[in-house]
Amino acid sequence: METPSSQVEVPRPPSRELEEFGWSSEEVSAAFGLPADTAAKSEGKDKLRTCASKIFKDGRVPTAGQTELQADTERLENIRPLIHKICKASSSSGLSLGVSHRGQVLYRDNFGHRDVESRKAPDSNTLYNINSMTKALTAAAIGILVEDGITKWNMPVREILPSFGDGHGEIGRMITIADLLAHRSGIASPDTFFFQDNNELLLEKHDAIKTFNYGKERGAFRDSYIYNNFGYAVVALLIEKLSGQEFGAFLRHSILDPLHLERTTTDDVSTDANVGRCYCVLQDHSLCRVPGPRVGTGSLLEGAAGIKSTVNDLLRLYQAFLEAVNDQVQRVSTSTEGSPFKQCSTLIRGHSFLDDAPLRESAYGLGWIRCQFPGVVGKQGINARLRMDLPVIGKGAPSRFCLYHEGLMPGSSSNVYAFPETMTIIVVLQSSNSLNDCPDWIAQLLIETVFDFPERIDWLGLARTSARSALALVPSMRLKLDKGRVPNTRPSLPLDAYCGRYQSPLGDFTLEVSQREDGLLVAFQGLRSQSNRLEHYHFDTFSWLMTHDEAARRARLMVNFPAEFYLFRFGISIHGKIDRLYWIIENTCPEPETFLKDLANKETL
Repeated sequence: METPSSQVEVPRPPSRELEEFGWSSEEVSAAFGLPADTAAKSEGKDKLRTCASKIFKDGRVPTAGQTELQADTERLENIRPLIHKICKASSSSGLSLGVSHRGQVLYRDNFGHRDVESRKAPDSNTLYNINSMTKALTAAAIGILVEDGITKWNMPVREILPSFGDGHGEIGRMITIADLLAHRSGIASPDTFFFQDNNELLLEKHDAIKTFNYGKERGAFRDSYIYNNFGYAVVALLIEKLSGQEFGAFLRHSILDPLHLERTTTDDVSTDANVGRCYCVLQDHSLCRVPGPRVGTGSLLEGAAGIKSTVNDLLRLYQAFLEAVNDQVQRVSTSTEGSPFKQCSTLIRGHSFLDDAPLRESAYGLGWIRCQFPGVVGKQGINARLRMDLPVIGKGAPSRFCLYHEGLMPGSSSNVYAFPETMTIIVVLQSSNSLNDCPDWIAQLLIETVFDFPERIDWLGLARTSARSALALVPSMRLKLDKGRVPNTRPSLPLDAYCGRYQSPLGDFTLEVSQREDGLLVAFQGLRSQSNRLEHYHFDTFSWLMTHDEAARRARLMVNFPAEFYLFRFGISIHGKIDRLYWIIENTCPEPETFLKDLANKETL
């Protein structure tokens, strides 16, 4: 793989921090060699060292706080070569990161390319998809509406959206806004309906309620944690209904504009001059360009994963959030003067638990995962799905409370970790699906470094091991299917008998099977862009399992589903005709869904 470029930016401390050091903003601007009204920015390792050291020179005796700042900065600078190696081992196309500690931005860094073909490097203003990190802002938007008396956390969703919960009886009538935000409805997310090829969403925004209703009850109501993206899609509809504004417009008016976040949006940013292009990794570790997530303004998943932002904006956003958290917790209040963040104690409280019996807390709040260090984190990311033995980080150090969330869509991944007690924020944004969750390995390394944990973890070794696991994933799936195949069988009928349109119980999702040359083809929603070859597996079952490279070129996340997901089993009626198709559409349940053939419609692709 081509060696990534790297770029470092060291920010100027905010004026209030400098005043605590006994410096005026003019003195600091002069020390950094920058105009007073210009944000400090240096590019390159030498400038980093020079700028960081100027604060502690000129014959002044550094305070304890200044000495600690210098030590923190030097430790972060010293791990740059290790971060570079982790990026290379993970086959990352490019990423940007930022670290804020004790309310001050210490370190910003950039690796690789935001556009591999043109070799353009990213910076801290490069736009990235933040994916499921969007959920924290969706929950915060509800907090504003609660504070304004427009709704309540325990308001049943059905009272606002009458068709919500149909098919789930009493549970459907009881599910509240907080239940959706905490993933504690017990209803599974039928992610099949949007995790298909080329980042195309196969359903529309207005399908959110119907799709949530279609999900199966896989856990106890309010006593289980089952991650459900469609719950947040429904919450976005709630926000629009209650506020009278489009979801993105409400975020802009209520949160983004008050914080002056000009490069955070749900709008399409594909034409922006400084945006991270999306990539997936091939078997030989080379990169292939893929379409970016189409989850922004007006889309089905806008409220679950639709925001794009930058390291600079996110550091400012999360600092404002932590300030509000600390203020409201200390004053036992639900608002902070001058802050858009409301109801923070409810947002960060544990509402559903991720583990059965952890020694330390691991729970989901509202749009945030909360945990205690020492502990295991990164439980929502690719590394956990690769069946990695996730490390316990922070051994030998005092316990620390942490909020975090990961974000993943085909072609991009993101991470944030926030520590309210020390006002520490770690943000890592990547414009690709590296082989592993590279942003999370790096984020945990940054945490270990900032807090100077005594017991260190081999992050590079974990990156290499998880990358190998990713490349072995599809071959292991194929091996599993091969072991389950009955050899020397044939389809019961000629191939054209299997052709036709098969309708899901959802109603708006179809599979179209057609014959091409000597084989079959299936098209999700009848779209040519969503067509896959079907190969005979055994009897009346066909496989559409693809190679690693085919999946990468089509921006398909193979890690999201088991091997059995790639099997279609056709059923024969008592009249000897193919009249249905069975497909396991959930990764939480081995039971197949039945798609009925439209016998009246003979159209095929």
